[in-house]
Amino acid sequence: MSDYHVRTTDLMLKTVHTVFHIPIPAANNLVGVSWRAALVDSLGGADNIESVLPSISSTELAAMKDGSIYEKSAIVRFSSTNLTNAERLAEVEAAYTAAETSVTSDFSVSLNFYGKSGDV
Repeated sequence: MSDYHVRTTDLMLKTVHTVFHIPIPAANNLVGVSWRAALVDSLGGADNIESVLPSISSTELAAMKDGSIYEKSAIVRFSSTNLTNAERLAEVEAAYTAAETSVTSDFSVSLNFYGKSGDV
């Protein structure tokens, strides 16, 4: 499985369109629902989860459908048009790391009480 997929780079070498596959921890939220189950359910169930990648591997798609990875499309803006290819890839990888932190943080808030039922 890949952490990221590069789709296209603009002709001016300013940006690259990527798809990040962010791992979701195998742990539970505050009310005891697994983060993965909460994610899949919040997205409408496994049958509604699809990739934007036309040639995604069956392994990656299965991981998306079971909630172990979350797919996030992103446009990465390069710091300069004069970068080497290695520097461009380093910036894509830095953007992946930032997205991984952001997604994990966002889900820890938005899905923290997902699945809670109660009576008053």
